[in-house]
Amino acid sequence: MFHKNHLWLLVGFLSLITLGFLREYIFEGINAYLGALYYQHENPSARFGLGIIEHLDYWQLFYLKFPLTLITALLFFLISYLSLKKAFTSLPVLLYTSIFFGIIFLLSLTFYGLAYLMLPEKMYNVSRRLAEFIQSPLALMVLYPAFLIFSKADFTNSDRSSS
Repeated sequence: MFHKNHLWLLVGFLSLITLGFLREYIFEGINAYLGALYYQHENPSARFGLGIIEHLDYWQLFYLKFPLTLITALLFFLISYLSLKKAFTSLPVLLYTSIFFGIIFLLSLTFYGLAYLMLPEKMYNVSRRLAEFIQSPLALMVLYPAFLIFSKADFTNSDRSSS
C-alpha cells in the first residue's frame, strides 16, 4: 500500500528533475562561454541569467566548474536523502545514502585522476558519467527500490534456526 510519506519521494523526484535541468542549463552555458573564450570570439556573450560569468577569464571559469560540481552533487544527495528519510523512517538511510553517493563520487574522482596518467579522453568520459549519475534522479531511482526491498526483508535468524 502507498504510504503518505512516499509522497515525499514524488516531491523529491520532481525536485531532482528540476535541479537536473537547472544544472544542465548552467553547465552547458559555462561550457559554451568557455568555448567562445577558447576560440577567441570577438564578443562572447553568456546565456540568459549567466551574465555574471562574463567577468571571469577562461581559467577562473574553468576552475569554477569544480566547486559547482561538488555543490550540485551535495544538493542531489540532500534531496535524495530527505526524500528517502521521509519514506523509510526505520532504516539507517543517511548511512546507506552517504555510502552510495560517496562510493560513486570516489570512483569518479579516481577515473578523473587516471585521466592524467593514461587514456585521458576515455577515463575523463567515465569520470563524467559517474558524476552525472549522482547529479541526476537516477540515484534516487536506484536507492528507492533497494530500500523498499531492504525494508520488507526479514534479516532475523528465525528462518535459519528452524532448519
